[in-house]
Amino acid sequence: MKTINILRYLFCFIILAGTISSCEGGFLDQKVQDKDNLETTFSDSLKTCNFVNAIYYGDERNGNIGLMGGNMAPASDEADGGTRFGWCLQLTNGAASSVGAANTEWVSVYQKLRRANIFLQNIERTPISAALKMRLKGEVHFLRAWCYYRLWQFWGGLPLVYDKVYRVDEKIEEPRATFASTVDYMISELHEAARLLPVDYRVTGTTDAGYTYIADPGQLGRATKGAALALKARILLMAASKLYNGGGNIAGATAEQIALISYPEYKKERWEDALAAIREIMKPEYGYALVDGKTNLEYPGWSFHEIFTSRWNEEYIWTLPQAGNKEMEGIFDPPSRRSEITSTNSPLLFPFQELADAFGTENGKAVGEDPLYNPDKPYEKRDPRFYYTILYNGAMRKDGKDNKFKPVYTFVSDSYTTDEENAGAKRDALYANYATTTGYYGMKMCNYEVVSNGSLVSSRSYPLMRYAEFVLGAAEALNEILPAPDEEVYGWLISIRRRAGIKSGTDGLYGLKANMTQDEMREAIYQERRVELALEGNHRYNDIRRWKEGTKYLSGFKHGIEWRKKTDGTFTSYSIEVRRYTFDERTYVWPIPRVEIVKMPQMIQNPGYN
Repeated sequence: MKTINILRYLFCFIILAGTISSCEGGFLDQKVQDKDNLETTFSDSLKTCNFVNAIYYGDERNGNIGLMGGNMAPASDEADGGTRFGWCLQLTNGAASSVGAANTEWVSVYQKLRRANIFLQNIERTPISAALKMRLKGEVHFLRAWCYYRLWQFWGGLPLVYDKVYRVDEKIEEPRATFASTVDYMISELHEAARLLPVDYRVTGTTDAGYTYIADPGQLGRATKGAALALKARILLMAASKLYNGGGNIAGATAEQIALISYPEYKKERWEDALAAIREIMKPEYGYALVDGKTNLEYPGWSFHEIFTSRWNEEYIWTLPQAGNKEMEGIFDPPSRRSEITSTNSPLLFPFQELADAFGTENGKAVGEDPLYNPDKPYEKRDPRFYYTILYNGAMRKDGKDNKFKPVYTFVSDSYTTDEENAGAKRDALYANYATTTGYYGMKMCNYEVVSNGSLVSSRSYPLMRYAEFVLGAAEALNEILPAPDEEVYGWLISIRRRAGIKSGTDGLYGLKANMTQDEMREAIYQERRVELALEGNHRYNDIRRWKEGTKYLSGFKHGIEWRKKTDGTFTSYSIEVRRYTFDERTYVWPIPRVEIVKMPQMIQNPGYN
């Protein structure tokens, strides 16, 4: 299995900032397909398999927003990424335009779709077994749906090419399909994929198409029936949400544009469809569950940490497999935990104070509601997930120079003690070169024992879809269906909180308020998603959009914290303004890249963009 550099997978916008505005190509660019190459490829079983592999591991995993979905934390209220995340800055400062839009994503997606269609046109002549032929077909149907999903999540309805492979002399005229038609097509592709694919490669079984497969860890990362149905569930949950379920009435939008970016009218049944899709992958036959098998009294919530430090576990539905590495540590570790610090070897994301405040206490209460919380000691007795997501002033982190755990100091001072200097205080402090801009460093998906300047590496895969997302999705969907949350809604949230290491409380509700209204439970679910899925891919960014909460979360200043050491050795803290956001309603959906509009004048632009 090919190993991909996660720096490029997660943080694509570093390069997009300098390249997207100068892109000249478009997905409509056509290339001659060499017939001899096709005959050579599809007369050879190994070359045919590699042809499919290239759809998985093509250029989109090497720099663009990506087959894997990228990371939009700097476009949300999660973290500061500075000027290296150019497109994210345009989205948060009101400057997004069709000229600066992410055209490379369109190019990549439609190149992959063309490759997929070539495969489906030629697979029948390949000398491989019927079982393998069906499996590869299933993978390609899944990948076609995933490719469309990559664009649909940001742009809405898309030009659907179906099975077409255009010749070089053909003029392509493909208007955008409606939002509804695009959803229907993705779901149909996923149904076909689910029919042909193994349930999961952790088990032996028979596909719906009737062929037997065996458990095979060597296929880790390939599409499965479980992955196809999980993507279906994700799409349907998004489509049922406020922005898309009758909420596309963005200022200035025409009726035609509304139909391109959403369903024109609200239907409660869409929540029911989403819930039914999620319930399917919750069935025991798929074997998915929350990782919650170990108890560590010294480190509550240790299972949450362990999700991200294994290549394969019951919570992973679809992943990007990796050989042992320390790449997540390389992304988040502070300067003192690096062998050297340069512009290309420095931390990339710094959590905002808003994210730090989102984590409640170990009792499961919000920091402003629990008497246990001490604002003078704000990092004590917090939700255990806080410690596996954020490094704060005084947090312990291993130092590879001597393999000892030392504090990470972000405080500002005119003088440092010898111990503080040895721990790297001058290098990690707020305002130091290449150091944090918010007073925090990230820790999400990092291994507690692995550090950038150390010799150890971590076992891991990068989660593209994990079971916790769908547990929370089930709670959200059922809460929207019922007039008030029932025991099942509570139970799903409790399962997440119990695994997190939150204390159960005398009522066994793990900090949840009893007898919540639908509105109260909705906010509780939103909050749980924010904490559980923090800094993972596009979750937070897409959640804010689909809930139409941009004005609430993407306006005004995002903050950090400055700790300052006083002459008596004690500390005081100050709130600092890090970055000002200007929310523009039109950025609920992205502009179609201008280069594509020029090539196809009939392609309708999204509302609010010239």
